[in-house]
Amino acid sequence: MDSPRGVDAVERALSVLTCFDVAGETLTLAQLAQRSCLYKSTILRLAVSLQRRGFLKRDENGRFSLGDTIRHLGDLSRISAELENAIRPELKLLTAVTGETVSFYVRQGRHRILLFREVSPGSVRHYLVEGGRHALFVGATGRVFKAYGSSKRDKELLDIRRRGWVVSRGERKPDLGAVAVPVLNARQELLGVLNVAVMLSRLTQIGERKARALLIESRKRIQPRVAHMDASMLVSFFHEGRRK
Repeated sequence: MDSPRGVDAVERALSVLTCFDVAGETLTLAQLAQRSCLYKSTILRLAVSLQRRGFLKRDENGRFSLGDTIRHLGDLSRISAELENAIRPELKLLTAVTGETVSFYVRQGRHRILLFREVSPGSVRHYLVEGGRHALFVGATGRVFKAYGSSKRDKELLDIRRRGWVVSRGERKPDLGAVAVPVLNARQELLGVLNVAVMLSRLTQIGERKARALLIESRKRIQPRVAHMDASMLVSFFHEGRRK
C-alpha cells in the first residue's frame, strides 16, 4: 500500500529545522539554502511561521538558530522517558507480588490521567486503559491529589500528607478498593500517585497492610530517580505533550 502523502509545506519547514547539526549552531540564509536544497525565498517565508511559533530564531546579523520551543519539546521528551523508566519496572514488580492492577496517575487540570499501568493477571481484576481520564478527587488516588492540591488546612488532608498513604473502599466502584501513595520530587511537590486497585473481597486488613508496605518501598526506590523533576514541567507535558 502506498504511503499517505504528507503536507509539502510542513515537510519543507522540517527540512529547515533539521539543517542544524550542532548544539548552539547558527546558520546564514545561504547555508540553510545549501543544506535544505530550498530557495532562499522559500526559507524566508517558512521562517516567519517558524519564528512566530518559537521553533526558529534570527539574530541582528541575520543568522538563524533553533528556538526555545525546540528545547522545550526536547525537555518534554526526556522527562517522559525518564519518568517511564522509573515507574514501569515498579509497576511490574508490584503486580507480580500483589497479583493486583497497579497504576501511576498524574494531574491534568481538573482530571487525573492514567499514565502507566500494569494489569492484574487474575480473572477477576480491575482493568484500566493508559491515557484514560478520571475524576480528580475520587478514591484513594483522588484524595492524595486533593491533599497536595488544596491550600485548605483540612485535618484529613494534613493527615494524608503526614502519613503518606491513603486507603479507600468502594468510593469509585462498589466492589473496588485501593491503596495509594504520593510520589514527590526533592522539593516535596507532588509529581504523581502510585495506586494498587484491589477487589474489596481481597482487601482484608492483612492485604491492605501488605499493599501499603509494598507501595511505600516502591516509592522509596522511585523518588531518588525523579527528585530532579519539576512538577510544573509535568503539568506542561500533560497539557501539551500528550494532547491529541
